[in-house]
Amino acid sequence: MTKSPACATRSGPVSVRPTPHDDQVGLLQAQLQRHLDWQRARLNFLAKALLALLAAGSVNLTKVARAFSGPAQLDSHYKRLQRFLRGFDCLGDGRLAHLLAGLSGVAPPWILSLDRSD
Repeated sequence: MTKSPACATRSGPVSVRPTPHDDQVGLLQAQLQRHLDWQRARLNFLAKALLALLAAGSVNLTKVARAFSGPAQLDSHYKRLQRFLRGFDCLGDGRLAHLLAGLSGVAPPWILSLDRSD
């Protein structure tokens, strides 16, 4: 029985090609970095979390964690989201809200609508 090329072993360093999702994370992180004076890891997480929010179509953390990119387990993504949001006041001064609205491409005036149903 012969192995398929995908199962064959390689000699030398393994090169991992970025996925299209990695490209999206990088692009969003670069946009966020232009406006937020945050550490690189925090900006990367925010970019991944925002993309997961869009993919999940919900703010339910379990659903967002399922849509989160990366090799970690669902529970790890969930706890990471909780830790990020625990002391985070994203609507405090409105900078992040204005930034995200501006990145959306929708021209002002904006109307914020919150729906707590699931």
